Amino acid sequence: MSKTLILLVMLGLMIILAVLGFKISRDIIGRPDDFKGAVDYLAMSYTGQEKAEIRAVIKQRDWKAENHHSLGLDARNRLREGRFDWSDAVLDNYWDDVLRKAIR
Repeated sequence: MSKTLILLVMLGLMIILAVLGFKISRDIIGRPDDFKGAVDYLAMSYTGQEKAEIRAVIKQRDWKAENHHSLGLDARNRLREGRFDWSDAVLDNYWDDVLRKAIR
């Protein structure tokens, strides 16, 4: 086999493993400590108007992917400010669950 073909096969395998790793990471990482505390903290940190706006966004299709760098970043930063010392992987995996429960 040529070196190019070998590199392409290796790249393809790496991509597949990365996708599978992300999908199972929630099972491996598990729910973070003080999940309810994070929900309560986030609920108090948003105003009623902000919660209404977020509820409208969440109703949209693909809301999580489209808002990962806006709502997601804001939620993660608020949790960090609230002293929720979670790893980046945990924050990336759970920000949407915490946010969804916080705006009810």
